Amino acid sequence: QALDQIDIASEKEIIDEFNKNKKLSTLMNQYLNGPKNALSAKAAYLIRDTVKVLGTTQIPRATFGVFYDDLKAPMSGGTGHTMYTCEENNIPYIDQRVWMQWL
Repeated sequence: QALDQIDIASEKEIIDEFNKNKKLSTLMNQYLNGPKNALSAKAAYLIRDTVKVLGTTQIPRATFGVFYDDLKAPMSGGTGHTMYTCEENNIPYIDQRVWMQWL
């Protein structure tokens, strides 16, 4: 399902997760109420990643995460945001330090 097809404004858990971080609440507000621009595009990526973890009324919640992280700057950027969302919501995850051992 495309992000544009999800009524994010009615997804309280997604908004609450964003509002835990004041920087992200600004992005959420921009996405919901502002013009479509580079800032709202950044918000869309982070919202999409949050939806992947928490689910919506239409999409099931994740039970496990598998990530390719930047090991020189771990848990940064969008991947870091998604990993932190997993941690905050008790969803276990691994990165390539684990799954590369399986190859």
